[in-house]
Parts: sequence; C-alpha cells; structure tokens
Amino acid sequence: MSTFVRYLDEVLIDEAWVIGWQTIDLAPYLNDPSAKAVTLRMTGRSGEPQISIGARGVGDSVIFNEIVTVTPNAYCNTLVSLDGGTSIQIFMDNPPGGNGSIRLTGEVHDDAVIYDEAMIKLTIEAEFNTWVDRQPTPQGADVLADIGAVIVRLWQWNDGTTEVKHPDSANIAQLRSRFGGISWAVVGLDENGFYNTYTSGKTGSDDQYCVFQEVGYLLKTSNVVTIQSRGSPLGVIHDNTWRVLDVSAQVSADAVIAGLRIRNSFTSNRTGFTRAIGSSEVQKRIISPNGGVVTQQTLLNASLEFEYRSNFSFNKFNIEWYEELPSNVPPTITNTPAATAPAGVDYAEQMTASGSDPKAWELTVAPPGAVIGSADGLIAWVPSAAKVGDVYDFTVVVTGPELNTDTLSWQVTVTTPQLTALLKVEPALKAKLEVRPTQTLASKVEPALTGTTKVEIA
Repeated sequence: MSTFVRYLDEVLIDEAWVIGWQTIDLAPYLNDPSAKAVTLRMTGRSGEPQISIGARGVGDSVIFNEIVTVTPNAYCNTLVSLDGGTSIQIFMDNPPGGNGSIRLTGEVHDDAVIYDEAMIKLTIEAEFNTWVDRQPTPQGADVLADIGAVIVRLWQWNDGTTEVKHPDSANIAQLRSRFGGISWAVVGLDENGFYNTYTSGKTGSDDQYCVFQEVGYLLKTSNVVTIQSRGSPLGVIHDNTWRVLDVSAQVSADAVIAGLRIRNSFTSNRTGFTRAIGSSEVQKRIISPNGGVVTQQTLLNASLEFEYRSNFSFNKFNIEWYEELPSNVPPTITNTPAATAPAGVDYAEQMTASGSDPKAWELTVAPPGAVIGSADGLIAWVPSAAKVGDVYDFTVVVTGPELNTDTLSWQVTVTTPQLTALLKVEPALKAKLEVRPTQTLASKVEPALTGTTKVEIA
C-alpha cells in the first residue's frame, strides 16, 4: 500500500456535535482501519459567522493551537494521528449541527511513522523571525539516517507567520493568515537530517502563537518525493471554473498523488481548490487573504492531470511533494531451500520471490541433472544412491521485468533415504457353525491360514 491514500471524494463526518472537544470513532468512515493517521478538511459554512473548529489525536495534549478560526466558506486542512486506533478528537464551538463541517479526505499508511502525540516546537523569542535548523525525532529502533522527510502541522494566528522548508531551498514567502489557519506539509531533510522552520512567534495574547508541530516522518523506503525548491507557480487560468491541469513536467511518470500548496496573497478572500478528475467534490472553497495558505493532496490520473478552480491571479499553486507507485519492484527471493536431499527422491524445491512480475529463474550453479522451471521457479533433481554424503552447491538467480536480479546460494547434502516398513497380513478364515437336522450341534472349523508378514523396502 502507498503512504498517502487520497479518497476520490471526501467523506463528511456526520455526528451529533456538542460544544467543545469530543472523541469521534472514525471506523465507519475509514476505507482501511489500519491507517496510522487521517487527513481532514475543516470548513466554515456559507452565510454563517466565523467559527472555531479543530481536530487532534486522542493522545495530544489539550493545547491552544489545536483550534483554528474559520471564516464562512473558508477551509483549511490538517493531518491527525489515530494513535493506534480509529478515533480522534474534534472541536466545535457552535453545535448542534454547527456552522462548520469536517470531512475525511484520506489516510496515511506504509513507511510513515506518526507520533502518538504531536511534538510542539516553540521557538524562543531570540529566534523569532529567522530560520531555525531542526531535526526530526526518531522513534523506536529508527535512526536519523532512516528518515527521508518530516511531516509537520503549521499554525498561524492573527496575521502571524510560520513556514517550513528544506535547508537548501531559497528563502521563501512565509504563511500568513488574518483569522488563523492550519496546514500540513511534507518536507525533505538535507544530508545531515535537518529541515528549517520559521515563526513570527507571539502575535497577540499569551495563547496566540504561530508555531509548528512535528507530527511524524517518512522513512526513506517510502515512494514520496519531496521537491526541494518550489520554483515557479503552476500555470493556471483564473476564471473560477473547473479546468484540467497537466503536471507531467513537475512530477515523475509514475506519480499517482501530488501534494500542493495554494497561497492567496490578495487582501480579500479568494477561491482556490483542486480535485481529482472524476471527483464529485464541487463545494466552493475560499482561502483567507494576505498570504493565507491551504495545502492539498490530489489524485493524478494516468496522464498526470487533475482539476483546479481559481478566481484570481493572486492565487499561486505549487507542488511540494508527490508519491509514485513504482512500475517495477525489484525481486527478492523469499524462501529458504532445504539443505538435505534423500538419495533417490526428487528434491522438488519451490523457489519464491517478491517483486513485480513476470520473473525469470535460472540455476547458475547446480549438480548434474538439476533443472529449474524458468517461469515457475521449481527445482527438480534426483540424486543417486551413490552420492550419499556428497555436498553440492546451488545458486539461483531471479530476474524481474526491468532486469533487476536477486541471487541466493546454498549447499545441499545427499542423505540416505529413510526406510519405510509396509505390513501386510493375510486374513484368517473364521470358524463356521452348522446346525444339522438331527438337532445335534456340530462345530465345523475351516482350517485357518497362518498369518504372514511381508516387509517391503521402499
């Protein structure tokens, strides 16, 4: 399974909301309950006043920056740990029904390590308004060298700014939101395991900070590719209609999902949104002004296209990362062949391997008479009795569709066959009783055959 699973259509989380935090079991909404985290979209409703709405893992502390203020029709996205289960906590300040909504947009699976509790990295005042070097926190047996990218949540408050980037990326425009906003990002690490963060720090009262939270990281075994420098924005048309965008110049031919950021640098709200081709997501989506940013993950079709909607040229669309499904997974031999072979018995060892099909098998080292099925990997060999005690070398090579190979070598000792005794007993005739007309009881016994035992040597 891939790391990021994006639903074709968002799933509305429809619950009996209460004021404040409440625990919601997402099992009825999830495609796969084994997910490590979920991605969500939080939206204000048209014609309603701005609201506070939020989501966090059940293991997260009760902290101020899990709640974000959302204006009518505006939206923001977040990524939340499932903490080993299927539940999260959601905040609403205006239920029942509320004037906001939360939709499940996708899941996080393989090659991702998600913290049970997001790590809040508050920057000391001396580091406000400057870039700071950070390193992710390896979990369990992982080490820093295993980590290829970090997953962070970015939170802005009251015109404050925050940002995250690769250390070698150019100094980029920081995120800003007039009314508060939250987004999440996937950022690659440099050769020393660092990434950079930026925050303007405290922006208002004591609980109003622009901070970021380290949510987890991606192992280097994942197929997620991070883009070090965002470069020029994508070429989009700003006519407020759904249009198709080809991003084949920005992603690899094997890309299946793209992570985007959309930034509104205008002084008022603007529409900016993306969706997969074939999706029915049609809701109007607004980005807050003055540098407001939303992050999106969007499915790509086979032609590396998706749909977008924008109504103003101040909206800038950039791809920050993408995930590819490899067209070829190199083969890996997965079985352990037997180390002994009885004389006179077919060795019949079935070789197996993971990886993309078709595979081709070859015996490059083997005793005389040993063969392997090129397509099925079945070894056939019958050692003779004269070879008991001899040791033979075997080497098998399996080749995948793009000529990737894996090799396994082992030794086989010819052993004496195990004797099997087969017992056969001839049936003995049973005594037969006869009653004569004279009423004299006589016993007539047929002679019994002597039981014989035959032993056959297999």
